[in-house]
Amino acid sequence: MAYPYSRRRTAARRAPFEFPVTLDIQFRVSAGPCPVEQGVGRTIFISSREIVFETDQRLPRGSELEARIAWPIPLDQETGLQLVATLLVTDVTGRQITAAIRSYQFRTRGHSGAPRPIAVSAAASSCDELLKTR
Repeated sequence: MAYPYSRRRTAARRAPFEFPVTLDIQFRVSAGPCPVEQGVGRTIFISSREIVFETDQRLPRGSELEARIAWPIPLDQETGLQLVATLLVTDVTGRQITAAIRSYQFRTRGHSGAPRPIAVSAAASSCDELLKTR
């Protein structure tokens, strides 16, 4: 079976378990405390160490992201979950992004089942204030 995933990595670098799973992903790129850009995409693979996804956004290597993925399995048959992760972009091949998972946690979703949106407005206003003081 062929996957649309670049297998350029060596076997030593591959995570022990990679799961081909297609889920919606929302992300925010940050530069220090200030959000720079938001985007969306679709996952290709998820492992315990990294997430591979496709997006139309241009993300350079070394970018730090906060990502949210609507998790397909509910907590107690009715409470939806979302995976919230801090990622570091390690490889970019066209629209395909490979990002190392630095930290993650599962959070509950709202009753609509959709992931809670990534809040930018509060952070953006504090960044504006931060830039004004410089």
